[in-house]
Amino acid sequence: MKATQTLSTAMLVGVSIALFASQADAQSARREAAIERCIAQAQAQFHYNMAGGWFLTSSLIITADWTAPSGQQWTVPVGGGFGRVFKFEGQAYNASIAPYYNAVRPDNTATWQLRFQFALLFPK
Repeated sequence: MKATQTLSTAMLVGVSIALFASQADAQSARREAAIERCIAQAQAQFHYNMAGGWFLTSSLIITADWTAPSGQQWTVPVGGGFGRVFKFEGQAYNASIAPYYNAVRPDNTATWQLRFQFALLFPK
């Protein structure tokens, strides 16, 4: 496995999720659908390959909860880490670790995140 010193990956992915709840009207049997939560996420990923299978990585998952009170809607992490692609007894692996500081966050949520990834690789 040979890696070059180039920016190997840069991408942005977005998703929006709306969760609906049904509320019964006390005056009638009529039911109305109401939005219980509306969450949007954007994920920006960057990976920089280095010699010896090592790489730098950052995967920022930015979250907005549109139904939360003002000032409590956003979670914006900042950070990154490192990893390595390696072989052990003929099997290829990818392992990485990355701490992220939640620079913007709702009250009573984590200040830091730590992501650890371990994957088995099956190249052709």
